[in-house]
Amino acid sequence: MIRVLSVSYLLGALLVCADALAQARTVTPFPVYRHAEMERRFQAEGKLPGEPSRSEERAALLRAGMAVRARDAAGLTAAARDLVVHASETTAGWNKAAAAWIGLSRSWRAYGDGRDNRRDRRNARLMARRALREAAYSLYAADRSTSHPLHAGRSLIAFGTVQETVEEHVSAELALSAALSAMEDFGARDRLERVREKHGFRIAGIRQDRDRGDPVSAWV
Repeated sequence: MIRVLSVSYLLGALLVCADALAQARTVTPFPVYRHAEMERRFQAEGKLPGEPSRSEERAALLRAGMAVRARDAAGLTAAARDLVVHASETTAGWNKAAAAWIGLSRSWRAYGDGRDNRRDRRNARLMARRALREAAYSLYAADRSTSHPLHAGRSLIAFGTVQETVEEHVSAELALSAALSAMEDFGARDRLERVREKHGFRIAGIRQDRDRGDPVSAWV
């Protein structure tokens, strides 16, 4: 009887271990990506006090929309901050702020496309690029503010897309690679392959320098 009970306990323990191992295999890895400049900014100003309020969040959304239409970066800065502070979830607030900054970039781009003056077009492109940089920071902060791997992955995919647009190709590649370590997204994988193909480093060949003892790789 004692032997039967011992075997039962042993089988039970083995089943528990097997279940734990199965769960460990299905745990989604958390995508880890750090951008030195944005990380310093996030540590200095990104951890805003949370005061969730649906009414204040709606008001901030309205002000953000008005700022986008008026191409008012200062007004959008204040509205974006309130979106983060009053959101029910900080990560969602940062993502909404990023969407507003992307909207402002598009507004400036459309404005510049309609100008005949070269200086006006150049200034509009500059303002559009600055708005995209703010969008990138907001998406970075969204990634840093969540503990959910898939939410972080989605923010990093959007971040990588913006970084590719502003020609920060190394940052785009690293962010997309980190995101794809936690989730599968065919669009992001295609984007990553495109960035690597056009802007990544690869070994074109290896030559032997007679004055050196080790082979030298030629990078392109």
